[in-house]
Order: sequence, then C-alpha cells, then structure tokens
Amino acid sequence: MVSKEFVLNSVLALMML
Repeated sequence: MVSKEFVLNSVLALMML
C-alpha cells in the first residue's frame, strides 16, 4: 500500500508544475 503522505506529496508536486 502507498502511504497517504506519499500520495499527498505527489499531488502537491503535480499541482505545482
């Protein structure tokens, strides 16, 4: 399973692009 923190960080990184 993927940790929630990792998912949140990925989403934030994509939105920052």
